[in-house]
Amino acid sequence: MWNLNAWPVPARATPQFQWATACRHFDGLDQNLRIGTKLAITAVLSILMLGGMIFVQLSGNAAVRQANETAIRQQVISQGAFGAKAAVRGMQIAVRDIRLSNITADLTAAGDYLAARQKSANEFCDSVLAISKVKETQDRMARIKALIGDYAAGAKQIAALRAEMIAVEAKRGAGRGDGVVSIHRA
Repeated sequence: MWNLNAWPVPARATPQFQWATACRHFDGLDQNLRIGTKLAITAVLSILMLGGMIFVQLSGNAAVRQANETAIRQQVISQGAFGAKAAVRGMQIAVRDIRLSNITADLTAAGDYLAARQKSANEFCDSVLAISKVKETQDRMARIKALIGDYAAGAKQIAALRAEMIAVEAKRGAGRGDGVVSIHRA
């Protein structure tokens, strides 16, 4: 075997040389200890390693749980945003129906549909506001909710104007109907 003590020490010791030197210092340490002491040290090291493993497992589980909660929250927020978008599109269809209505019954049905879609959109926005923790998302949803209210107010103005138009057309039609009937009677 080689005698490491006989080798010259380089001016700058390499990491391999430093490791070899450190190992030489601990070589005789375990030979001077009794077997009971060695078993006790092994038991303590095993317990420390087990404690470390438990700590890593608990901290890993906590991180995974937090990541899952964040993912679920983001999924609910995206579903709420899609629901609000669908409800706003329903409001747009209700406005189209209001504009195309020719009788009061159609106008009333379109107004009811608009109110239902507005309620649905506001509920989706409220659910996102309740779940969201990010200020930016909360601000966006509050702005969307305000825009939904503005759109609904504009749609109600359109409905009021359309109701007036239907009333005027009904009066005009009633006037023509009497004239037509009187011409045929004569």
